[in-house]
Amino acid sequence: MTSALGGLEGVEGVVVDLNPGAVSSARVTAAGPLEPRVVRSTLAKAGFTIAREP
Repeated sequence: MTSALGGLEGVEGVVVDLNPGAVSSARVTAAGPLEPRVVRSTLAKAGFTIAREP
């Protein structure tokens, strides 16, 4: 998850609270707004799903 999100343009940092078999969370710091569609697509390609969006 960290490398997938960290590879997005404008991302400056990623902090992941990984809970195998349960809901995990990620906090992303970016230079500007990120397109939600791109974030969802990136996570899906890495094998993750979004349970809840902020």
